Amino acid sequence: SAGNIYTANNSNTVTKITPAGVSTTLGSTGTLPVAITIDPAGNVYTANLVSNTVTKITPAGVSTTLGTTGAGPVAITIDPTGNIYTADQTSNTVTKITPAGVSTTIGGTNQPFEIAIDPAGNIYTANPNVGSITKITTPSLTEVTPVSTPSTDTTPSYTFAALTDLPNTITYGGSCSSTTTSATLGSNTITFN
Repeated sequence: SAGNIYTANNSNTVTKITPAGVSTTLGSTGTLPVAITIDPAGNVYTANLVSNTVTKITPAGVSTTLGTTGAGPVAITIDPTGNIYTADQTSNTVTKITPAGVSTTIGGTNQPFEIAIDPAGNIYTANPNVGSITKITTPSLTEVTPVSTPSTDTTPSYTFAALTDLPNTITYGGSCSSTTTSATLGSNTITFN
């Protein structure tokens, strides 16, 4: 952000260093931050190894716990919509935390040390202790049918494919609702109430 450098420190703080070399403490973190990322708005996020949390620090220095992670988060990344992902080395999992702070485990891995996301939303972890890379694909929506005038004769249904057999949570926006809240591997159909 504007050429500033940010460090996650063992003192449970983040330091901001300007291009002119001016260092200030931006904010506090959870216990033992070991990885750091930043979003386009200048918010800084840390993966906190001991407290199993992600801290969000605004450009004004306001620190909050965004969400919880699996055990031992050692790496962190962010997607274009603001979701945070951590590679959790102790629990061998990947955690997704939404901008609203909702944490879910989206997949398993094997002693991850780094994490990355591609433009399609696939997540990769580097697992150096076992010499592997794990790819986690996320569920994708394959059909969307907008309902401009709901009918009392039929209830609209939507079908999508879940590409992994993981705890995939279905959420609804606006006044839409359904009794289906999880997806399984393969084709899924939800019916709105």
